Amino acid sequence: FIYDPGMKEIKKLYSQEWVQQGRRPPGIQFDMVMDMINMAVRDDKLYLDKQSDGIHISVFDSSGNKLRDIRKPVKMIKVTGVHKEQIIEDFKNDPFVKPQIRMMGGWNAVKKMFNMKFREYFPAVQYMYVENGGIVIGTYKTIGGKTEYLGMDLHGNNQKRTVIPAHIKTPFMSKLRGVTLHTVADKKFYYLRETDDEDWELVIEELKL
Repeated sequence: FIYDPGMKEIKKLYSQEWVQQGRRPPGIQFDMVMDMINMAVRDDKLYLDKQSDGIHISVFDSSGNKLRDIRKPVKMIKVTGVHKEQIIEDFKNDPFVKPQIRMMGGWNAVKKMFNMKFREYFPAVQYMYVENGGIVIGTYKTIGGKTEYLGMDLHGNNQKRTVIPAHIKTPFMSKLRGVTLHTVADKKFYYLRETDDEDWELVIEELKL
């Protein structure tokens, strides 16, 4: 939604189902591959990633009037059994979920409460940033332990690809709440990494886009 300064609703732009649907076990369905809305604001324009079967970014002005759509076909990444095992491990070890599992009597008790849903393919876009006259998109594609990023101008032209070392994953439940441990600015990728001493360090990677 877009609201005016007095919190009066101006316009609804988009909506999607929440990843958790249903109320009582075993009716609680949980989407383990989250198809989240990505949004960014730049120069009084709102960029909204609609997560279709390819890149689909709608650009709105500050009143919610659509200015254009950016559509790019991409090769979708299939969710394999290996992916599913890793996603479940990430979920079990999430800092928020882990103590809940202990309180509820262990993982076997918890998984009986949920119908863990896995979509056939990962969404086309995992993260989206709009900065310095361009759009940067993080995909789910990995190449040799590195994560693929796409760069393009504000109209979706001049698309380029690059890879950077796989960074720390944002915890499952943090991502669900729209929190990330990384950002992009001036074609640099900034992320927080936990050290062996359980401290945090800021790492900066050059994005060659």
